[in-house]
Amino acid sequence: MGTRPDALRESPNALPAAIEYLLSSNDCPSDADIPILHECHALFSTHLTRLDDEIASLSSSSDRETLQRLKDDRTVLQDRSRQILGALSAIRRFPKEVLQEIFLKLIPDAGFVVLDPQQGAWAVSRVCSGWRSASRYPHLWTTFRLITSKRCACVGDGGPVALLDTALRYSGSCKLDFHVEFQHNNCVSNISHVRDLLDVLMAHSERWAHVSLVLPSELGMHLVGVRGKMPELRRLTFVGYDPEEFWDILGEELPVIRAFEVAPQLRQVSVENALLCLNYPLLTSFTSKFNADVPLPVSPLFVIGHCMDLVHMDAYVGWHDDDLEIGTRISNTSLTRLTINDPSLLASLSLPALLSLDVGDMGAMSCLPFILPFLDVSQCSLTTLSFRHSTLSGAPLTDILALIPSLTDLGIGFHITVLFRP
Repeated sequence: MGTRPDALRESPNALPAAIEYLLSSNDCPSDADIPILHECHALFSTHLTRLDDEIASLSSSSDRETLQRLKDDRTVLQDRSRQILGALSAIRRFPKEVLQEIFLKLIPDAGFVVLDPQQGAWAVSRVCSGWRSASRYPHLWTTFRLITSKRCACVGDGGPVALLDTALRYSGSCKLDFHVEFQHNNCVSNISHVRDLLDVLMAHSERWAHVSLVLPSELGMHLVGVRGKMPELRRLTFVGYDPEEFWDILGEELPVIRAFEVAPQLRQVSVENALLCLNYPLLTSFTSKFNADVPLPVSPLFVIGHCMDLVHMDAYVGWHDDDLEIGTRISNTSLTRLTINDPSLLASLSLPALLSLDVGDMGAMSCLPFILPFLDVSQCSLTTLSFRHSTLSGAPLTDILALIPSLTDLGIGFHITVLFRP
């Protein structure tokens, strides 16, 4: 823009059109605009000084109408002067790469809510054309949360499906880290809506890397369409959500979700209230939680016996098999951290590499009698031992500690009963 703001010398409001546009946007000024902006600011400063002199000369005058008009003119002029300084701000001239690194810091570790246009990259893309261009950085769109609710059915242009599809398109070919949650206030009629969103995600399954899913069984079964199409999947969390329907299913047959049976890179799995077919020998970390008062779909002993590279295992069960026969102990030489709430499992295990053991109890069952022979057989060098809500009976605790000279951390939780007599 080559026009000089000569008209400003007579009228402070007579800004060139291009300068007016810069003041009403967040766009970066061109090299030609910058000297003109500086000249405009200098002229505004001159006008402000003149207005200050006029206001000072009329401060004792009875012409209050003229005095108020001058003060109003000064306020408008000062606002315009600040706008010009804003247009000259260094942040408007940040390279796109710098803006992208700043935007990345705005994304929570858990990811932004992808169906909320006020969050994440959606929000910064609406500031100005420069920021919109910078927000097309693929890594800004790879970590997100998809929280389904009745409200999300009408969000964004074209609805949530179009919004999710756009976000995935912006993510380019980058690996995806996402969390999908079927909210508790959903009704059955919304399952088809959520299935449509899953279909959009499933079209990009070759880029799934870290996936967390909270879904009803029906939608979990729908994922079979990605079986064998997840070459990059490394970490999976799956929570079966449909409590009322879920317990009814248990009385018949637990649905088996086979979508993740063929995932060559899958190493870390956490599953709750669901039965997944997995390639267990590949796992290095496995967490299983089952709230029902029924046997675990997959026994912790089975997992420990079949995962020879397993390093970490947590098993929370709501049931204990009193008829469990103790035969040959299952040995695993890679497991270093174990958390269980059924201490009787220790009677069937030998874990020489174990470093951390966190064990609870099933009702009034004491955990100590199972630990003593386990330590004697395993000959492991525990550094951390925790008893959660334990009944300390049977083998003395001192006998346990005598077998673990390597122990550095000991945690003990107790059952506490309070009797109140009025």
